[in-house]
Amino acid sequence: MALCWVAIRRAAAAIGWPTLRCEPAAELDDGALRRELANAHALGELVSRAGMPRDRDMLALRLAELDGEYLSRFPAAALTWPWPR
Repeated sequence: MALCWVAIRRAAAAIGWPTLRCEPAAELDDGALRRELANAHALGELVSRAGMPRDRDMLALRLAELDGEYLSRFPAAALTWPWPR
């Protein structure tokens, strides 16, 4: 699932927030997956304040995809699950 959100990306870039990549989580290497996961969590604040309902839904889908991929690669992380959002 590749999600590119023009409105979120523009808003994030305009205020210096991180932007998300469009590659599926399974295609990211470990470092890129960690960065993407951190960026997605950081964008949660912006999206919750200024995002449309569709934006919030899309970010939730991306977080679910990233979280699932991270847990499949690093099962020990489940010991500290759920991660704070």
